[in-house]
Amino acid sequence: NPDDGNCMNVPKKHLHSYPIAIEKNHLYVDLPIHSPDLEQKKHDQNTILPKITVISNACLLIEWKNFRLLTDPWIDGPCFLGECIQYPPPKITTNELEQIDAIWISHEHSDHFHEKTLSKIDKKTPVIIPDYDDHRLENKIKKLGFVNTKSIKNSQTIFLTDDFSITSFFSASIWNDSIQLIQTGDFKILNLNDTGFNWKILDHVPKINLICAQFSGPGSSFPIVWDNIKDEQKKQIMKEQNIGVLKSLKQVAELTKSDYLLPYANFLEIYYPEHHDYMLSKEANSINDVIKLFRNSNTQILDLLPGESWDGNFYRIENREKYSDLDYKQDYLKKKFLNDSQYDHIPQNHSLTDSEIINYFENFSGSYLSSQVQEYDIHLKITSKCDEKNFLISFNNGNVKIKKTDLNCKSNMFWECPQNIFQEVISNDLSWDEALLGYWCKFFRDSPNYNVYLWKIFHAPWKA
Repeated sequence: NPDDGNCMNVPKKHLHSYPIAIEKNHLYVDLPIHSPDLEQKKHDQNTILPKITVISNACLLIEWKNFRLLTDPWIDGPCFLGECIQYPPPKITTNELEQIDAIWISHEHSDHFHEKTLSKIDKKTPVIIPDYDDHRLENKIKKLGFVNTKSIKNSQTIFLTDDFSITSFFSASIWNDSIQLIQTGDFKILNLNDTGFNWKILDHVPKINLICAQFSGPGSSFPIVWDNIKDEQKKQIMKEQNIGVLKSLKQVAELTKSDYLLPYANFLEIYYPEHHDYMLSKEANSINDVIKLFRNSNTQILDLLPGESWDGNFYRIENREKYSDLDYKQDYLKKKFLNDSQYDHIPQNHSLTDSEIINYFENFSGSYLSSQVQEYDIHLKITSKCDEKNFLISFNNGNVKIKKTDLNCKSNMFWECPQNIFQEVISNDLSWDEALLGYWCKFFRDSPNYNVYLWKIFHAPWKA
């Protein structure tokens, strides 16, 4: 609310205010001053630059003085329950990676925490993760067989070698995500990934050499799968999202005085044939849009595609231009799906019972998040090839009830999901983001009001 600074959809959240004075047409304000607590060294031409390779989507290989750090490894197979694949594709498989000395995983989404890829990596490899969820991610990694894991708290630094360190910063948003400050000698890399920016980082380190960040609109299926939004409005929403991302990149680069910007973490596409129209509906920035935005800037753009590297010099793949051709992309995605044995990556189990569905939602009762949803009704339609089930989920100030209903029941929101996807999420205690980011669900709501606590439950149901 521009009048009082209070957040309109997150209760008790607000902007900070500071007293001001206007004297002789000048505005004066006393702001708190924070001294950066990470040692600042001037980056000069004698600095040993790290070698950075984009492996895929958000997966980077950072090499420095023979130490090799791999971030957010997703290399083999699709993510989001078989919906999305890397594009442009990785140039190597996990088995073709040379020795990895450490792994950083920023959050639990399967395009960052990819179990098939991790299953092929030496289980003695140290894995570092942020601890924003009571060691949940660490426990999932240990379950895969890794024996050397380390959870680090917000603003905590861990040294991989004497002069190669990682500092974790949690996302400033309401979602579980993290930012990494990776320091090799006096060269500082701020890996924003797809989190956005946490302004408190500037209190710790005001000067960054390299920003690594998402360059297009969020990977969410919103607004494409929302049937209450007209097509022209969907295009406008996506256009504004993309413009917002570009403005944010420019702002962060200027505030951190960054020498370089690596646009990445948008190298994925829908490749499930039945959702081909969604792929065509997406509006996205290109790396060329980023280059154009920074044309007269002091920040140099590292325009790397998967398979390309930079260490002060660029190492390019052949025929890189073909990946921006729509016909080439569509043909590649179609062939890729067929070569991947079609539906092998998509969950096939359809044994979900009504009692399992009811127990799942009613177990949210009594939690803080459910109480903050207040009063809200969801019409849930679960579909399969031969059947459909309709339920009404009712949140009532912390009490959650679910019952079978008919197709025409009244609700605040309509939610449709395939049974095999629904079952995979609740059986494996996954975030609903796996289905939502995977374009598996459809929605409709009459009101434009956004119930943030409902979506926090979808994001991390274990917290409810």
